Amino acid sequence: MNTALVTGATDGIGRETARTLGGFGWRVLVHGRDEARARGAVAALAAAVPKAAFEPVWGDLARMREVVGLAQQVLALAPALDVLLNNAGVYEGAARSPRTASSARWRSTTTRRSC
Repeated sequence: MNTALVTGATDGIGRETARTLGGFGWRVLVHGRDEARARGAVAALAAAVPKAAFEPVWGDLARMREVVGLAQQVLALAPALDVLLNNAGVYEGAARSPRTASSARWRSTTTRRSC
């Protein structure tokens, strides 16, 4: 059985993608920002696609400590992934400062305009 991790799978496009993959017989790790959201999405997905294999994983991708925890959960459930679908996004409003030097570098390279 193929295994996919879909980030941001608690609603919208991520949830629909997880549902579709489950319908095709994939094992889907359903990522949510927190445990309650991930488990809630898995319950709804399992009701929609009863024979599918959905498993919750969680972690706020804006917090490195939680990203590490998410990686540990994924490794415990699936030593290898066939698909990683990065659907989740992190919104940092103008009032928030970057958490790492790499995010500051990324932000500066993506906001440059070419002539």
